[in-house]
Amino acid sequence: MGMKCRQSATARFTYEPPGTPNNDVTSLVRDSPSLAAPARTPENAGAKADGEALDAALATRARRLLHIGIPAAVSATFKPLPDSQTAGSRSRLRLKIVQSHLWGVTMPRDGTSLRRRVEGVALATALLAAIGTNAHAAEFGTGPWVKGYSDIFSGILPPVPGVYVRNDAYHYDGSANRTVFDGLVQIGVEEKYLADIMAVTYVTSAKILGGAYAFAVAPSVVDMNVDVGIGIRPIHLPIGLTIGPFSFNFSDSEFAQGDTAFAPLILGWNAGNFYWNFTLFGFAPTGDYNVHQLANTSQNHWAVMPRLAATYFDPKTGWEASGAAIYSVSWENPATNYETGNILNLEGAITKNFGPLGVGGVAYAMIQTTPDSGAGARLGSFESQVFGIGPIVSLTLGGATPTPLTLLVKWYHEFDAENTFEGNTVDGAFSFKF
Repeated sequence: MGMKCRQSATARFTYEPPGTPNNDVTSLVRDSPSLAAPARTPENAGAKADGEALDAALATRARRLLHIGIPAAVSATFKPLPDSQTAGSRSRLRLKIVQSHLWGVTMPRDGTSLRRRVEGVALATALLAAIGTNAHAAEFGTGPWVKGYSDIFSGILPPVPGVYVRNDAYHYDGSANRTVFDGLVQIGVEEKYLADIMAVTYVTSAKILGGAYAFAVAPSVVDMNVDVGIGIRPIHLPIGLTIGPFSFNFSDSEFAQGDTAFAPLILGWNAGNFYWNFTLFGFAPTGDYNVHQLANTSQNHWAVMPRLAATYFDPKTGWEASGAAIYSVSWENPATNYETGNILNLEGAITKNFGPLGVGGVAYAMIQTTPDSGAGARLGSFESQVFGIGPIVSLTLGGATPTPLTLLVKWYHEFDAENTFEGNTVDGAFSFKF
């Protein structure tokens, strides 16, 4: 698929001392009595000129130091910081509003040693930002399986041969304190994406091990938006130097083909009101990926995902209960040398059907069972988990015909996330038989 549309990433940061009306990036704090610059006189004219030159040199060096960790694709400019923005409001990111700020440097003047201290503190601050605790596992903060994809009647493989289609519009909005993107440690990540997933299943007339045989493919198109930010509180040093707080913010978006799931083997059985099936999924990195981008529509690695699903449905009472277990084993991302650990996904649904209308609840759990590995796993062998729960509503039209149309919508609220994203999912889908 040749469709691709991206919005270039940019970054800005501002160097602004607190309490001073001068927003020039090269200015330093002079409102403290002990630090105030003396009036210009013939005796101190040369010293003042030296001080101004030092200001300019320090600002230039700060600019250079603060480029540490900025992706090559991100440009940097300088802009005054609005007074209405506080450290708290900057700690969270805003979609497609790209800002990075440096402000609040208060220091004595003593020539060359001052330069060295500023360089040291700025560099140490940048390093501290990159080595925090509670790091997030699984590259990109997630695994190859789409969380909560299995829902009602997931254990039923249609008994009538033919082509079946299910199309999902899957929207996710979540955040994480820390995660790994493109082999670099990033801090404070918000992710929003909308994925259109079209699963096409062909049920054959063949039987294998007494079960109906089918195969499927599920390509996707993804609109991905990622915001990354680092927030650091002021640092007060005993030598009278105060630096910070800092806030660095970057944003990126991408609209392109996503990765593709495929199932060469689907086997389904039933006995009375019980149905179950086994599916062997593969995961192919067919989406757009660039190691210099924050927003990618591909995870850039292969995976295998066997799934076992079961359903109990009583047409007399209208009660239906389904459950599925998926175990994902990922290969290494060759661009970053990062191998995501194995992940177990558990998913279920319980609904009560009133004729064509079904209402109930859905839930899922994502549990990483083995640690991440590879040279690119810079956050170590951390393991992640998250849980989601919410309602589901379905409506079947033309149920008495050979080709009924089923519509459904569901919502998941995530909780108890460890080392991964936590947020909300809204998924609307329709399915039918050709």
